[in-house]
Amino acid sequence: MKKQLIANILILIASFTGILIAFIFDGYFNLKYYTNWSNLLALVSSILFIINYLLKDKINYVLKFFKINTALMLTVTLLIVLFVLIPTYDWNVSFFLLKRQASFVHFIVPVLNVLVFIFVEKYNYNKKEKIWMSLSISLIYIILISILILTKTVTPPYNFLDYYHESIIFTIIVIFVIILMLIGFSFLYTSERIKKLD
Repeated sequence: MKKQLIANILILIASFTGILIAFIFDGYFNLKYYTNWSNLLALVSSILFIINYLLKDKINYVLKFFKINTALMLTVTLLIVLFVLIPTYDWNVSFFLLKRQASFVHFIVPVLNVLVFIFVEKYNYNKKEKIWMSLSISLIYIILISILILTKTVTPPYNFLDYYHESIIFTIIVIFVIILMLIGFSFLYTSERIKKLD
């Protein structure tokens, strides 16, 4: 349990650092980006772990919910950065992985969080939890950001959410792929074979 506590303190420090750097250099932490949602979730889930630790597992179910969402959303963040953003922006690795808060929000926090979730914490989930827990916050994000885009409150954070210029079929395909990724990694990260690894 102490190993888990130390790991979550490290996640808290890393996620808080990324958010703090964003505020220092940009003056704000833009929540229209999925990346920032996932990093804020990492901060919240690490704080919840510490609270749960102090309360001796009194909020364990709530913690499980946030932990799996955090790990999965950060996985999607990392994969999109590595295989979509970097290749389509002239392989600008330094901008996406090294510049200011990018090293934290795009790489350090995602990798650290996923490794801790798989190899240190090892929560148990039934099949229904693996599906609804893995999708809930991501779907809330998609619904909220879509409403804000359609009401022209914010500009689209990603091209597949640009309802005014992109094909709706393209949007549906990308969202469907993200949903499949979330469910797939949910089952992978919580599989019995993974949990047996030390």
